[in-house]
Amino acid sequence: MMNSYNPYICNWVVEEKRAKKMSIDGLYASIDDCQQCVKNGIDYYGKYVDQISIYRKELHTRKVVVIK
Repeated sequence: MMNSYNPYICNWVVEEKRAKKMSIDGLYASIDDCQQCVKNGIDYYGKYVDQISIYRKELHTRKVVVIK
């Protein structure tokens, strides 16, 4: 069986599970990291934009005000 992991594409299922386990501070830190990647032009396939949306969705689910 081949590994289907692609480092350039966001795996939504894996990231959503990971986000549920993160602290609120961890979610904010991950959003910051992803935003820096986008700002620096290293988000060729939209992976980091996708991750930002997942982390923001998790914050919204927890009824945390998203400030970023």
